[in-house]
Amino acid sequence: MRVEEGPVKLLRLIQQPVESPDGKRLVFSALTHLYAMDIPGGTPRRLSSAAAREFMPAWSPDGQWIAYVSWSEDGGQIWKTRADGGGNPKQLTRVPAYYRDVRFSPDGKRIVALRAPRQAHVEQFDEWDATRVNLDLIWLSSEGGDVNLILPARGAANPHFGPSPTASTSIRKTASCPCATTAATAARL
Repeated sequence: MRVEEGPVKLLRLIQQPVESPDGKRLVFSALTHLYAMDIPGGTPRRLSSAAAREFMPAWSPDGQWIAYVSWSEDGGQIWKTRADGGGNPKQLTRVPAYYRDVRFSPDGKRIVALRAPRQAHVEQFDEWDATRVNLDLIWLSSEGGDVNLILPARGAANPHFGPSPTASTSIRKTASCPCATTAATAARL
């Protein structure tokens, strides 16, 4: 598939829009790249000039960083970039895989995500099918490094942290995340 790089006059479809923690900005994926804009009424601006296909953005709790995933036929990675578009994106993961649904921990020190082997994603018949390939719930430092397995996701999606005061060490069980961790497993975060 080839995506044209020429000027776009009107864009009607954005993916994975996420409001900033202060509610003043929006980040989203459109035409395989990440854009940020002030809301309401701002002008979308690309966050990087990278050629990688960029998806599933997530704000850091302080609103200074955006984590996201890249996807290619060779696999994907987890990245972070400055929310103001300054500097170059930083690759956080070391091993290509199919990463998705990244989220910062409430203290901003860790990132949780779902991960599957690259080949499982390539062989999946329909990317939009509700069936999840062998996804694992993982975490890594928001500075990058080794990926740590929390537990097999078993069909869960959209990992997130709950509103409890100790949310940095717990993942809440909800309808969208039936893979809630036990206290012992959460302590590994």
